[in-house]
Amino acid sequence: MAKYSEPDERAALRERLRGLRVARGLSQRELGLLLGVNQKRVARIEAAPELASLGQVRRLLTLLGARMEIVETVPAPEASSVRASLRQGRGRPMGSSAPGVPAARPERSQPAGERIVPEEEARPGTNWSSAWD
Repeated sequence: MAKYSEPDERAALRERLRGLRVARGLSQRELGLLLGVNQKRVARIEAAPELASLGQVRRLLTLLGARMEIVETVPAPEASSVRASLRQGRGRPMGSSAPGVPAARPERSQPAGERIVPEEEARPGTNWSSAWD
């Protein structure tokens, strides 16, 4: 089983952003004109999307006909079990696990978190952009 790797997740996001732009037949300069930024900024976003603002990444994805989706892969512990663990003095620093509370970064066979979904795969009638405006 492969371990979760944040650098792998970043590389996948970089490749996906560039792939969406290329698939739409846009250069970095053209995409920059649509975004209201220069080509150099588009290059930086593609090179390190984790350093760009969420708003810029969301606008870029919208222009490319995609959106970001957060997918829960590990069930969150119930608040009552977390509170009980803390009351019993079993609070642990991030990254260590307390009974009934998963570690901050559990092992995963695939990276979790944001998933870029082409607009055609999005659920019909769902307007996600209004939550970010």
